[in-house]
Amino acid sequence: MLLQRRDQRMALCNYQLEQIRGTVYRQTLFAEFEREVHAMAMRGEALTAEALTAVYRRLNEVYYKGAVVDDDIAIEWMRIPHFYRAFYVYQYATGYSAAVAFSRRVLSGDAHKRDQYLGFLASGSSKPPLETLRLAGVDMESPEPVEECLRSFEEALDEMERLMEGYDREAALRYISKKVDPSAHKAFSPREVESLLRKAQELDLQYMEEAGVLVDGVAGDSFYDDDEAFEYISENLLKLFGGGEETAGQILALVDDYMDLQEEYLEQAGLVTWE
Repeated sequence: MLLQRRDQRMALCNYQLEQIRGTVYRQTLFAEFEREVHAMAMRGEALTAEALTAVYRRLNEVYYKGAVVDDDIAIEWMRIPHFYRAFYVYQYATGYSAAVAFSRRVLSGDAHKRDQYLGFLASGSSKPPLETLRLAGVDMESPEPVEECLRSFEEALDEMERLMEGYDREAALRYISKKVDPSAHKAFSPREVESLLRKAQELDLQYMEEAGVLVDGVAGDSFYDDDEAFEYISENLLKLFGGGEETAGQILALVDDYMDLQEEYLEQAGLVTWE
């Protein structure tokens, strides 16, 4: 187990968020702008700079509700090269959504979905695009691929927010304490269990600093060795709390639970990676 380098992971999350914002959301805005402009032309309305600026400003205010749309953004349409070519920008949004749908299907580990994707690649141009995609399990005539893409945006945003918060010691301790089964540690009172868990967490972080897993509170390059950490925490807890053989066994059992739940918390929070 390796603690996640937050800066690297956050950069990846930000990249995914920007890809979806720029390729799906923004290009859809562009497509709607073009559609409205073409409709104006078909109605015989004059396509003046003022009229096009008014449409573009309004759409930005709708798409980015609550944001300030200044005069520079309102005339941005003038510099977008897409608008000087045939109507096609919607293909960025549909293509990216289809790609996300495929990637999530393949990453699910389902062999059938993987084979469907390989069949899609092998089909070449033998069928119309929509039919080829549908046979591969991605129906672009349904809202599902776009909704799937937006779910991936939401997941990346949630992960980014968790990474920005970092490791919250108290939140981790609450999570672990709530999940520990009291019936498995009857030798200790609830207060003693909480005290032991808090000390185990303190020793765990101390081990990470000494082993180079953490460097000045930031993820280092060293791997977190579960066995070493278990020994380090257990030995120090036994020195601090002592007791007979039975008590020692109870402490080791509690440390074992702590290790499993700490790992679960870190994984859930997106703070670890496996290599």
